[in-house]
Amino acid sequence: MYEAPDIQMHWLPGGLVVDPRVQDQLTNFDYTFAMENNDTCDCYKCIPPEAPCVLATLVLSRKVLGHLLSTFLPSGLFVAVSYASLFWPADVIPGRTVLVITSLLTLVSMHTGVRQSSPETSYVKAVDVWMIMCIVFSVFMLFEYGLVLFIMKRKEETSSSVASQQLSPRSTESARSDHSTQSKIAFQKVSPPVPVKLDTWRAVSGGCGLLDARRIDLGTMVFVPLMFLLFNLIYWPFYLV
Repeated sequence: MYEAPDIQMHWLPGGLVVDPRVQDQLTNFDYTFAMENNDTCDCYKCIPPEAPCVLATLVLSRKVLGHLLSTFLPSGLFVAVSYASLFWPADVIPGRTVLVITSLLTLVSMHTGVRQSSPETSYVKAVDVWMIMCIVFSVFMLFEYGLVLFIMKRKEETSSSVASQQLSPRSTESARSDHSTQSKIAFQKVSPPVPVKLDTWRAVSGGCGLLDARRIDLGTMVFVPLMFLLFNLIYWPFYLV
């Protein structure tokens, strides 16, 4: 039996022979083998714990261009499509709804396809983080448009209720009371015309509702690109470095 210092191992001058079929099994990777000549290596459950050895390390480099063109670029464009719905007027309900919902469903189906084609892991992969954030941005656009429609609807209901109150009689008692001709003339001279107050209220309330919806859309136009840019500035350096 030889001792560890008496045995020395070295790679042959030809190096390591690689089976050509490895390339077919690693289609998404560029690979290289790094060969090292070491005196001893750690041996699991060996006595002694170190043994003479030679090492060959398989170094894998992912082909990023294929994933960029097939997954990252299309999903980013669908986020841009959902963002483009902000440039449609808020009252064009079918146009904005179709853009946002179609982008959301497409992103969900893309995420499902990516998960089916990727190996199952117990941790969250980089592509999962990207797809989930794209879905979150698209869902945010859908909720933003729902909030805009809700505000516009409330303003319309408020203006219509106030208009009906202005057009209705002031009270039942005043409608049934019998006033003299002189008191009617005096009341008409003192009180301002009702149509003027009604038109003014409609203009103010309708303008406030439209102003609120426009402010939300304009704020979202600035907020969403900044957040998506911030996400990219954090995502790519974190996973590529």
